[in-house]
Amino acid sequence: MDFQRAGQSSLVQPLRLIASCLLLLSLLLSSPTLSCSASSVITHLPGFHGRLPFYLETG
Repeated sequence: MDFQRAGQSSLVQPLRLIASCLLLLSLLLSSPTLSCSASSVITHLPGFHGRLPFYLETG
């Protein structure tokens, strides 16, 4: 019994590490695509006549 538990715990640690690394990797890879699709360029503001004389991007 003690040998089975020792074998199971030694197997669980690498699986947790792999799962954590995959989760972190998926979050890092999905982050730039979300921020790029949510950005917008502002060219006009209320109360300011005409186009803005500078480049303004939000998001």
